[in-house]
Amino acid sequence: FLGHRDTYGDYKTPLYNRGGFYTKFVSTVETDEGIKFSNTRRVLEDIGIQNPTFDDCAIVQHICRQVSKRAAKLAAAGEHVE
Repeated sequence: FLGHRDTYGDYKTPLYNRGGFYTKFVSTVETDEGIKFSNTRRVLEDIGIQNPTFDDCAIVQHICRQVSKRAAKLAAAGEHVE
């Protein structure tokens, strides 16, 4: 799970903090192929998520790909606005 419980039972993770996941990480995560998720795992560990699971990595990779697709569509739409 992408977080851990603090002493009050709330989940805490760097992904919930503004600026906790840099744009450069999106590119790194997107380069992963197959099921090892070595780049994704390294990024998650670098931001403080210990022992990310397969599901953690798959979820983060899916989100990164969706964010990139949306950004590309917005950039393309912006070219058509005068």
